[in-house]
Amino acid sequence: MSFAQTIKLQVLDPDDIQLTNSELAKLIEQAKLAQDKLRSIAVSIRENANRVSDYTHAVVDGDLSQTLNQHSSDSLGEIGEYLNQTVEQLNQKMQRICQANRH
Repeated sequence: MSFAQTIKLQVLDPDDIQLTNSELAKLIEQAKLAQDKLRSIAVSIRENANRVSDYTHAVVDGDLSQTLNQHSSDSLGEIGEYLNQTVEQLNQKMQRICQANRH
């Protein structure tokens, strides 16, 4: 038997698991809290993704005046910042082109 199999048997052997009802209840409560936290994170990610999606649709439709208010430090926040910079640069170039065509 390999070392890993031995450890697995020792860790998962039901005869070795001895939890009191209060310990089990505490573990269940911790699992519920972790689940709630994961749900909260998922909702936040979904909301941020929806904001980025709405913003990019507005830009695709030609609205370069939009600003994405993305106040997160995750990947979506970083993407939002890059999108804001890109759209701002496009807006400035479009304004210069319009001004050049007026003269």
